[in-house]
Amino acid sequence: MSFIQSVGRRLGLAAVTLSLALGLVCFAAPAANAETQNVEMTSALQFSPREIKAAPGDTIVWNNAAGLPHNVVFDDGSKFDADEMKTLGKMLGKGQTQITLPADLPAGDYTYYCAPHRGAGMNGVISVQ
Repeated sequence: MSFIQSVGRRLGLAAVTLSLALGLVCFAAPAANAETQNVEMTSALQFSPREIKAAPGDTIVWNNAAGLPHNVVFDDGSKFDADEMKTLGKMLGKGQTQITLPADLPAGDYTYYCAPHRGAGMNGVISVQ
């Protein structure tokens, strides 16, 4: 093998290795920067805060400290994990429920409500950036 071919092959391997490393960093970055956002389910029949800004990979935790029966139902839950949607939809007394936003979740507003208190205006929105 000639010297030029050897150098070319090594540069090619270095380029592939660098590309793979950068790809791993890009895919791992959202999880490394993921945040946890907390939303209170209040006895005043509100989500507080009503609107939160989040990013794919973030975890949203709803806390029901008041103990009134609340749940979380998304107007369109099709972009979320089906099992997490079922868990959120169950009635919750005191305690917490949560969802982790999918890493590939498109930017946009995702509206949700508490089924028994929707008529009272208990709704919220997650604005994904």
